Amino acid sequence: MNIEQFLADPSFEGWARQSNAKDFAQWESWRAEHPENIEQMDEARALIVGLEFRHTIESKTDKQAEWDALSQRLNLSKRPAKTRTMNRRVWWSVAASLALIVTASWWFWPKGHAQEIKWLTATTAYGELQPVRLPDGTLVTLNANSSLRYPESWNAGSSRQVELTGEAFFEVTHKTDDAPFIVKAQSMEVHVLGTSFNVLARHTSPVVSLVEGKVRLNHIKSSSPVMLSPGETASFNEINGQFNIIKGKTNERTSWRDRRWVFDHTSLAEILQRIEDEFGLKIQEIDQQLLSRKVSGQVSTKQKGTLFMALEALLDVDITEENGQLRVED
Repeated sequence: MNIEQFLADPSFEGWARQSNAKDFAQWESWRAEHPENIEQMDEARALIVGLEFRHTIESKTDKQAEWDALSQRLNLSKRPAKTRTMNRRVWWSVAASLALIVTASWWFWPKGHAQEIKWLTATTAYGELQPVRLPDGTLVTLNANSSLRYPESWNAGSSRQVELTGEAFFEVTHKTDDAPFIVKAQSMEVHVLGTSFNVLARHTSPVVSLVEGKVRLNHIKSSSPVMLSPGETASFNEINGQFNIIKGKTNERTSWRDRRWVFDHTSLAEILQRIEDEFGLKIQEIDQQLLSRKVSGQVSTKQKGTLFMALEALLDVDITEENGQLRVED
């Protein structure tokens, strides 16, 4: 798919704005299956998100005037015409985003020396862990089936922002100028200085587990940020609009870095969801009573076969993998 096709799909906008859970899950799955389209998806998302900053353009007349002014500044009228056409949705998406880019360039570089920010994306396949060293020296360990988007470089004193989909462990480098480090994960932002923490952002609201230092959590549905201390794990309750904070369980949340899963009264339903997320296996229908069975202990995830044998022993079940599907029976 190309950028125009992404922009023309309403469900893609739900993914880009993270405004529709079903659309977000659908496109995240598609993204994982089509890594060759990640760059086009990110560019299309940038165009859509750019429209949020142009909400003051309300009428078609205003839009046309804005586009005419932009055309004059970019000398678009002098460029050769292209035979390729865009639908109206794509046209105004590009126009609004170009206007945003020109405005930002004029504000930050009034002498006309525009500087383009180059974004990089690190991704992992199912069953893969990958260390990523950011420009400031921060070390990020990406869990399986995850992606991290970050700039190629940061200006001194400016905030360091990255975007996470999936799960990652961060060991943030403290800067002498106290430049903040911000992780954007779905509808949550994690603000830190020098610290170590884990972020899980897959199906539900992101879960943040702090190992060292301090972090501040902001959520788009809450006006009250919260501070985490070492050993605390937080998530956001979409129903009551409040953060839930529990003490402990950080080892359970971060053991994946050593290719181990630690369970503490963890249900089979949670374990199977994790297998699907990190190994890409589809789970066949299972009896509901079996899904509620819980287990405590730890297992190695270095080999799927070893993992499944350990789970069979811990849960007293039979596990069979065939053609990318997993069957669990009592």
